[in-house]
Amino acid sequence: MIMLSVGIIKKKTEPTGNEKLIEKLDIIDSQAKRMLTIISEYLNYIAIEENAQIDSKSEFNLTDYLNYIINQNELAISSKSIQLVKKIDNNIIINSNKNIWGIILENLLSNAIKYSDFGKEISVELYRGQSSILLRISDEGMGIPKEEQHLIFQKFNRLSNKPTGGETSTGLGLAIVKQMVDKIGAKISFESSPLIGTKFLIEFPIA
Repeated sequence: MIMLSVGIIKKKTEPTGNEKLIEKLDIIDSQAKRMLTIISEYLNYIAIEENAQIDSKSEFNLTDYLNYIINQNELAISSKSIQLVKKIDNNIIINSNKNIWGIILENLLSNAIKYSDFGKEISVELYRGQSSILLRISDEGMGIPKEEQHLIFQKFNRLSNKPTGGETSTGLGLAIVKQMVDKIGAKISFESSPLIGTKFLIEFPIA
């Protein structure tokens, strides 16, 4: 409702050339979007803790789904002139919860985009191991200080690094990822070095 009202006022204000008012409306709109994101992610977190909608499984093509998630983030990637490098095996079929995988993939990829500077590289790898499917998402972002790395999967963590393009960060994304990974019986690990970047690895066991 707030964003709709701001949009209407801004549309009527733009022809007047009142730059100060337009700037204030942009700030209100940005803050409203930020609060909406926080509320949405918090509700997702509560649903996860209450085991809502997590038990159903089906067979699906993880390769296709990963490419779909990447395409959905193409605007954010191109807006930062990020070079995306894909090393994705064809036709990886798994039996798991597709919705959960969507949350994992979206959060990890959007996180890499948020903390990458303009013109940097993000690598997305998906391949078959001997006993597991492996997903690795790497960025050349600012990295996570060693003394803060133990906080990375805690909810509402407030790390010192910030999104590089003014994006919203709620401190819930990686906490949600960790819970989702646990729910599907997978493992998540990471490596991070300041000014070098961060790599997340998910190992999903297969029979």
